Amino acid sequence: MPNDPVNPRDYPAKRQRRLHRVESFGPKVMAILMHGAVRQSTFTSEWSKVIQLIQRINQLREAMHRENHPMYPTVAKVQVWIPDYPNPAVPPLSGKHTPVRAVIGTRDAKFDDIIEQLGISTDLNPDGEATSPPTAAGESIEELLSHIPSKGQRK
Repeated sequence: MPNDPVNPRDYPAKRQRRLHRVESFGPKVMAILMHGAVRQSTFTSEWSKVIQLIQRINQLREAMHRENHPMYPTVAKVQVWIPDYPNPAVPPLSGKHTPVRAVIGTRDAKFDDIIEQLGISTDLNPDGEATSPPTAAGESIEELLSHIPSKGQRK
């Protein structure tokens, strides 16, 4: 009958996404995001570790957006990409542990050469000083990435 109540057990259970809170992320992922918001940098790491970093950055950014974090507008523009492997869903033929070159920066960092040719200044600091967010104990991106375990490893 059309007016019968629907039994919720008649439908398969929906898989719920696990929502992470901003507090559940360590300061290192935030430091990497803030670094990418200020300048473009290139680093080398295993393909699988770069993919894990991209996933963690996206999870943190999503949590910041959901919780209306005050730094969200700054980190919303940051992107990590692997220029030699444009499709991150397909691992390199040489395996997931292949060292790859990755870039972190703003989504518009690809246009830096054009901006430089035009002589346009994009410095947001009115004093003219380069601003760089503090990283965890002054570590470089390579040092920060070394703390992210590869799949199957535990610290």
